[in-house]
Amino acid sequence: MNAIQPSGRMENVEISKKCTNLVVIVNKTGRKSRENNSKKENEQNELELNFLENFGVGAQKNAQKSAYIREWHDKYLADMEKVLGQKRTQPRNLLTEQKYKSLMEKVKLAESIRKMNGQVPKHLKSILKKYRIALVNGPSGEMAGNYLVENGTGRIIVSVTHLFNVLHKYHLLTGHRRSISMFNAVKKEYANITVESIITFLSGCQECKTGIKNERRMATLVKSYAHKTRRIDYSQFYRFGLDVIECRHCAYRRQTNSAGKPTNALRSHLKKYHMNVLKRYRIAIMERDGGHSKTEDEESDQNGGRDDDEDNQRIMPMPTEDEESDQNGERDDDEDNQRTMPTEEGTEHKTAEAAAQTRNDQFRSAKSLNITC
Repeated sequence: MNAIQPSGRMENVEISKKCTNLVVIVNKTGRKSRENNSKKENEQNELELNFLENFGVGAQKNAQKSAYIREWHDKYLADMEKVLGQKRTQPRNLLTEQKYKSLMEKVKLAESIRKMNGQVPKHLKSILKKYRIALVNGPSGEMAGNYLVENGTGRIIVSVTHLFNVLHKYHLLTGHRRSISMFNAVKKEYANITVESIITFLSGCQECKTGIKNERRMATLVKSYAHKTRRIDYSQFYRFGLDVIECRHCAYRRQTNSAGKPTNALRSHLKKYHMNVLKRYRIAIMERDGGHSKTEDEESDQNGGRDDDEDNQRIMPMPTEDEESDQNGERDDDEDNQRTMPTEEGTEHKTAEAAAQTRNDQFRSAKSLNITC
């Protein structure tokens, strides 16, 4: 009995191992079957979604979009025919389908002659220096085929008929950007793209047109008061002289030859210290032009806005005509006195210069007569 026990234990162990292996195999097959079932369910769901998109509401949207793009494509080709029809301003790098095919045949002929170790003609040598034919494999099969490629850079050259597809692709990639942004993105991969062709393409995009209209509408809504955008007649607030610009409401003065734009300084002075005067002027202009304006203007100045009391404290009363004439007369008298009456330092300096000049004259005369001083 003692000898038989170990063999029985070994048999039990082997049977248990076989059972575990069977369980593992069953589990693996079960997982695989579950994965296969899930894949089949996903594929069936995708087919149902595609069916709904093709034959449901999505089909109407796709049909409308395709009709819109087809109309846009036809308009673009018609506009580009007008551009290419102008002989004086016709761009050289824009190629029609006929010119593109003839150029491609010339490149093929030149390459075949070179392969046969033949002598390539001169008019074909210049073409071979610029272009070569390469197989282009675009993503998802688009733009796949043989195309002309620029030597050195490897950029693709396309005809006008294929140009629409290229521009439409980059227009969507750039998020409906404008001509310069699109040109900077396209020129990295394509050689014969011009800004004029991009502008012609953008003229047919309805989404861009609606976006521009919305931006203009938002701009008008943000600008709550139209009179703020009007130009200011600064002669109503300042006296313009040859050398100095003086404020009519305070003692502010500005030299005409000082640095910076004078209008910026004058406008900021009005907003800081004479905001009420500027408000009254703007409202009067709007009433004169027949526009509508609110009396309470909430425009803030450059330093964060100031109260009306502070503005009134800074505003000085306007001088009368007599006071202005008296001030101008006193100012002119002071300037004349400063010019005519020299100071004591000036007189001493002039006398020293005169004495030095007389000594020099005496020395020259004595030297001419050979007299030692």
